[in-house]
Amino acid sequence: MPAEVITSRANPLVRKVRRLRQGQGREPGLLLLDSPHLVEEALVAGIPLPVILFTPAFSMRPAGRELLERCRQAAESGGLAQELRAVSPEIMRELVTTETPAGVVAVARWDQDEAGRERFWSTVKEHSADEPPFLVVADAIQDPGNLGTIFRTAAAAGAQGVVVTPGTVAPTNLKVLRASAGALFRLPWVKLRPEELESALQRLDIPLYVAESHGELVYDEVDWTGPVAVAAGNEGQGPSEALRRMARATVAIPLANQVESLNAAVAAAILMYEVVRQRRQRGQLPR
Repeated sequence: MPAEVITSRANPLVRKVRRLRQGQGREPGLLLLDSPHLVEEALVAGIPLPVILFTPAFSMRPAGRELLERCRQAAESGGLAQELRAVSPEIMRELVTTETPAGVVAVARWDQDEAGRERFWSTVKEHSADEPPFLVVADAIQDPGNLGTIFRTAAAAGAQGVVVTPGTVAPTNLKVLRASAGALFRLPWVKLRPEELESALQRLDIPLYVAESHGELVYDEVDWTGPVAVAAGNEGQGPSEALRRMARATVAIPLANQVESLNAAVAAAILMYEVVRQRRQRGQLPR
């Protein structure tokens, strides 16, 4: 068990983490991770973790002790300063948003700056050497659970990246991070205005298909085996006029029993896995 345990709410590290918790996604370059899984995902992705707070009980469990040691070694090998401190269970409860704290929180330094755009498109081009480009667009998705699920599904379906448009909830929102199950750290993403997206898709010759309740085509009538970007729009308003205008076509998912529409994340998932199905059937992906 650690020799010193922080018990004061006035401790500078505790105050720093509390401020970040209250403003998650609004402090550029810093994220709060409040589960072992998210800490693990950040560690695997090589994201610096300058502050890690944990309870004595967490550090005494084999899995917890191993995770903390890996965090310490990663910081040491990278020559990074790291505050790895124990806090009381009472303090831990104030720093997380879950009812049952897992016993660890970490501050991640992850800055999606302008250079991130270049990295995003470089990654897309790099993957395009092996298979046709496959992008997912989240257009003004406002529900954190929906956006996180879109990220998680996009990663599982093998998409090469996610584009978010203005009006979309911040991908760095803690609820988005949780819903993505850490996929946000594994899948390249970039925020673009519609005109920037249109210019990039035209430059790379990637057609855009937009999910819409009364689309021009049924989703399985589209040939998804070539370069493609699929978009899901706002939960209440649907896709923006800008995306409709730039789309090669809007696509519908047939619904029975007088159901008017599907959840945005569900609709996106159906389109993504139709891409996977067709490409696997064509032999472009392993079975």
